[in-house]
Amino acid sequence: MARNLNYNEQTGKHSFMSVKHKAWHGLGQIITDYPTSSEAIQYAGLDFEVAKRSNVHQLSSGVNMISENSLFTFRTDTEQVLGDKVGIDYQVVQNTEVFGFLTTF
Repeated sequence: MARNLNYNEQTGKHSFMSVKHKAWHGLGQIITDYPTSSEAIQYAGLDFEVAKRSNVHQLSSGVNMISENSLFTFRTDTEQVLGDKVGIDYQVVQNTEVFGFLTTF
């Protein structure tokens, strides 16, 4: 099975964390105590913002054309593109929002 974990070249770490035990792939940070949601985001290397940018296509004539129908998402810390193009109505949900939601249970 592929592990498909992001590797951050700036930090030299994979975006993954676990508590007390190694995961099957042996990557990421292993911590001894259960973290708060903000600590988990930092340990897992997910403490970055995601933003959207216009897709720019270079035509054969050398002219750049900005797509009116699609955008792409990227990490603001490394400018790494995340996934494929998204529609113009796509709304980004930040990691802090997702983890914050999980702590309400």
